[in-house]
Amino acid sequence: MNTLFDPDFVDVEKEVDYWLVLTSQAAPDQMDFHKYTEPVIRAACDIYIRHPHATGQQWMRELDGVLRRPCSDNGVQFNRMVAAKCWLHLQGNV
Repeated sequence: MNTLFDPDFVDVEKEVDYWLVLTSQAAPDQMDFHKYTEPVIRAACDIYIRHPHATGQQWMRELDGVLRRPCSDNGVQFNRMVAAKCWLHLQGNV
C-alpha cells in the first residue's frame, strides 16, 4: 500500500518539498529552511519509518538522540515543534 500514511512507504523528498512550500509562504528565505528545518524533517521521517508504532514521547526521545545539536538557534524546542508537525502530517492529521 503506497499512501502517505503507510510507514513502509514515506517519500522523504516529497515530504521535504511539502514543508519547503509551506514554510516559504511564511518565510521566503530557503537557505534557512535547508539549514535548519530540512535536517529535522529528514530525521523525523527516518524515525517514523523505523518506529511507526511508537508513541510521540518515544519519537521525541529518538529525535533528541539523533539531533544531538539543535539545528537552529531556537534549539531543541524548534526541532521538536518541526518534527511533531511532520509526524502529524505523515499520519494524515494535518
